[in-house]
Amino acid sequence: MARRLMLAKQVGAVSYYKGRISSVVGTGTVVPWPRYSSYLDIEPDLAVVVGEIPFGASRRLAAERIAGYTVFCDISARDVQLAEMFGFGPTASKDMDCGNVLGPWLVTPDEIDDVRGLSVEVATDRGRVWRGSTAEYLLDPIDVIVALATRQSLAAGSVIGMGTVPGCCGLDRDEWLDPGERIIITVAGLGALHLSFGVPDGPVESGWESRPNIPTIG
Repeated sequence: MARRLMLAKQVGAVSYYKGRISSVVGTGTVVPWPRYSSYLDIEPDLAVVVGEIPFGASRRLAAERIAGYTVFCDISARDVQLAEMFGFGPTASKDMDCGNVLGPWLVTPDEIDDVRGLSVEVATDRGRVWRGSTAEYLLDPIDVIVALATRQSLAAGSVIGMGTVPGCCGLDRDEWLDPGERIIITVAGLGALHLSFGVPDGPVESGWESRPNIPTIG
């Protein structure tokens, strides 16, 4: 099944990036800690899976072609991401191995009363608890699909990430996850996505301040 991961960011002409298909993994994954970052972070999203969306699709057709919703977490190397955003866009900061985690279920639209009213909770084995809601999104999924369809068609099976739920990532809170930390992302009605971070196999590179529990090169 073809998948293109897209992240909606702005009202109007929606901007997005396309994630590497081979980095898509499921719940329970251990995400390897890359040697080029000290600040690995999660970005919990509501994800929308669609059937074929033709160029110029109407709101009615977009709504009919929503196959379901799931939990999506794209992993970000924050100390790499900013520089990439001023260049050609996110690459190494987003598309590391196992960097796009989906699951645990695909929930059909008839099972969700209000997709923009779902509570979100992040809990870790280090005692962190972060909370948010899909009510914080500026656009609903149909808006995003229609906006994307003004520029391109979407293949059946495309997965659209609606963007990070505010307050549910380390960057928003200046609270950084550690190597080996286990994470559960729960979205009401969609289930709990489990993942964990691996441990770097040696000193890492970083353009930001060193972290006491992560040895850096140099």
